[in-house]
Amino acid sequence: VVLVIEVKSTYRRNSLKEALQYKNNALRKAGLQIKRKAEAVNHLLVTDDKFKSFLGITDSSRCNVIGWIADTCLEFNHEYFNGFLKVSIEELHIALNDDVGLLMDIEAVELVENNSEVSISLYQEGFSGKHFVDAIEHSRVWKSLVEI
Repeated sequence: VVLVIEVKSTYRRNSLKEALQYKNNALRKAGLQIKRKAEAVNHLLVTDDKFKSFLGITDSSRCNVIGWIADTCLEFNHEYFNGFLKVSIEELHIALNDDVGLLMDIEAVELVENNSEVSISLYQEGFSGKHFVDAIEHSRVWKSLVEI
């Protein structure tokens, strides 16, 4: 898995109008930017052995290039812009560190800690790029809060 992530840092929007402008302008533009970048990475994986070597890739035919828009805000999370998923940077951090417990209230954390049959890990079969992508694309960070 090769991830191409367009990172956006936004300010707090104070009105619905500002939020919709952000959605229609910034996120739509980010979708176009990530499309170009993912296409460029795909091209390099096919044509540039030095690039593949730098990434530690020996067989680019097995690579899955995925583009995401990552933002500091939660607005419009898990919506698609020009075919690319928008996720929050917070969600990426939580999933990378497997820290779903950070989002739970203290009672839920205590319940999990006192019950050896319940696990709050996103990666029951171990961490991998494939499992990370699955956790993000299927909103497992947020769903885990409901399932506990």
